[in-house]
Amino acid sequence: MPDYSAFTFEPIVQGLVTFDAAGAPVFNGRGVSAISRVGAIPAGAFILQLDAGLPGNAGAVPPGVSPLANPNVRTLITTRGAGIPPIPNIVTKAVDYLLSPVPGVGADRILVVMQTFPIALADPAGGFEIVVWRTS
Repeated sequence: MPDYSAFTFEPIVQGLVTFDAAGAPVFNGRGVSAISRVGAIPAGAFILQLDAGLPGNAGAVPPGVSPLANPNVRTLITTRGAGIPPIPNIVTKAVDYLLSPVPGVGADRILVVMQTFPIALADPAGGFEIVVWRTS
């Protein structure tokens, strides 16, 4: 069994995404300076701009072994539901770290995409929590 106490844990993003009355995503937490929808996609796809300051330093997600994958960066997304009991409508979640155009900077944005069943992009009924961290 691995000894997790030997790893350094560095939080990058921690917060809650909800939706205002107009349906626009709102980020409440640390590490993200802006959140927006992806182009003309009306639901289920978001771009989170990493904060230039701590803890969401845009350089905190360095380039990994491939252009898009750093094995030391992890993301946890927990969708929230609606109703009693609250039932989430999301069945699939995907995350991609978007590299900065500046060489050697790493990712400065995170793309989050969510689907419901039958397959369609959708916003989670009660929003979602997101945590991004780096280990060494």
